[in-house]
Amino acid sequence: MSTIFQFIGLFAISNLIEQSIACSGWGHVDSGKPGNVILVKNRDETAAPQYVELVKYESGYSYIGLFLKNRDGSFATKAGVNEIGLVMTSLAESTLLEAPHKCPGDRSASDIIKDTLLHHDSVEDLKGSAKSLFSKAAPAFYMLADKKEIIYVEIAPKPQGKCNTSGTTTNEYSITTQDDNGYIMHTNHYNVSGKFSQYNVKPYPSTYSRLDMLKTLLGSDKNTNTIDQYLAYAHDQTNGPNDSLFRYNVGKDLEQTLATWIVQIPQDGSAPILDVTLYQNVEVSNNVAEIKESVHKQVILTPDVFRSFEPLLGNTEICLDKEVDGSMVRVQDEL
Repeated sequence: MSTIFQFIGLFAISNLIEQSIACSGWGHVDSGKPGNVILVKNRDETAAPQYVELVKYESGYSYIGLFLKNRDGSFATKAGVNEIGLVMTSLAESTLLEAPHKCPGDRSASDIIKDTLLHHDSVEDLKGSAKSLFSKAAPAFYMLADKKEIIYVEIAPKPQGKCNTSGTTTNEYSITTQDDNGYIMHTNHYNVSGKFSQYNVKPYPSTYSRLDMLKTLLGSDKNTNTIDQYLAYAHDQTNGPNDSLFRYNVGKDLEQTLATWIVQIPQDGSAPILDVTLYQNVEVSNNVAEIKESVHKQVILTPDVFRSFEPLLGNTEICLDKEVDGSMVRVQDEL
């Protein structure tokens, strides 16, 4: 991999709210003329270095990804779009109990995204490899889109006692396509009417609140299914700091919305549009967040972009009543 990675550290301040890992995803397939497919991810996580970068390997498709540097120094891919126009994002499961649902040999979400974007050119192509790809994946959710359709994939945990040291036990998975009106959405619990609903064990009200808000917003007569409209939805604060689509919990190790990733894919075969925002400075006063500064980039994904793409870097401060009580660190590394 011939890329130099740069990071700007993200740190926040302290509070006491019980959290689970979370993200929100939604999209729409417009069958009109000209039609567009659009997929969105709000990335919610505790503060950590993040960046947008072009990735090239000696073989496979090039892709642009949204990356996280973990505290242990490892790297994780959170979303991406490859040069063919296949988009993939991940969403964590937050309603499972802990181990033994996650077993030795389970592949990480980052590994699944990388493998998919490197080797697949469409959702249909991915479906043909779904068993080999997802049966070894750790419990998680994925959303994928191309110019024809959007799906989400749910990976179930292994039943208790089914793990083995060789990691050969496989996981069940399910695939769901956009509904009859072209919409699709997912947060951090298993579909309550799906085959894996029994795994929604741990209470986590935020995931249900965010999904209900997506249903309301996408079902509104005012919804236009555009990048600008979906970015506005990504900033919705209707249900407060922890239960809104835009999450602004103030505290060390608490979940915040750190990035919004949007890809629009024209159905006429023209180049997709990537619209990505990294939130830099969010001020919270009287329980309302104001985005004071962000790093934003919108780019038409022509073939030239996948030969040369300037990295997008961001640093985030979460401010309480306009007073910063934390630190910001810049880190540079090579991979």
